[in-house]
Amino acid sequence: GVSIFGLVHLPQLGERSWREPLTDLHGLAANALLAVALFHALAALAHHYVRRDQTLKRMMPGVSTRTATDKTADMAVRQTP
Repeated sequence: GVSIFGLVHLPQLGERSWREPLTDLHGLAANALLAVALFHALAALAHHYVRRDQTLKRMMPGVSTRTATDKTADMAVRQTP
């Protein structure tokens, strides 16, 4: 079976003949997900440090990347009857 931190013990399920290929596929999927997450993080850092655009800052909660011109235009639209 499988032990999860020594707290929970789960039995092995299924036939060994199909359990092994599924275990290999599960490992491949986990590695692919890690590769995609790593690529995503590197792309965000490249936007911030190489391209020096506002992509990473726009994703941060509470950080505004709007310019004073944008804010003035919004105020003018709100004040128009």
